[in-house]
Amino acid sequence: MFQSLIAQVSGLEAYKALILTKSAGIRSWQEMLSQLIETQYHDATTLHKLKGLYKRIDELGTERNSIVHAAWRIHEVKEGLRKGAALPPQEHALGLGIPKRGKNIVTDVVKTAAEMRLVAKKIQTAREQLLDIVNSAMQKGKSRNALAKLLASTT
Repeated sequence: MFQSLIAQVSGLEAYKALILTKSAGIRSWQEMLSQLIETQYHDATTLHKLKGLYKRIDELGTERNSIVHAAWRIHEVKEGLRKGAALPPQEHALGLGIPKRGKNIVTDVVKTAAEMRLVAKKIQTAREQLLDIVNSAMQKGKSRNALAKLLASTT
């Protein structure tokens, strides 16, 4: 997502932006996108919105990582459920997490399917907000550029 927005705002072809951003991580992509928007559009309001959204994205990334990087335990099959059946949405799944940092070597991860889906929905909402913020900045930038060209042509 960030890499495609970096390509879009910078005007680079997508494959070139991917090459340039490949070895960077999400925080570097956030900084690149902010710098591009600041340089291209001089829009402090957008930068303020992005800063708040980046904080939320970081929080959601932590929640997501606790789910996708956990080693989930297999539940015993209960009467009435066949082996391999999905857990009911309200039943807790149990997993083991191995944090990158901190004092704990292994942590317990307990989530229901509904909680996991909620994290996914929040991530999707953040993606949509990011797109809206960047597209809005680009639209405002186009309007400012058109006005600047018009003013320059009349002088």
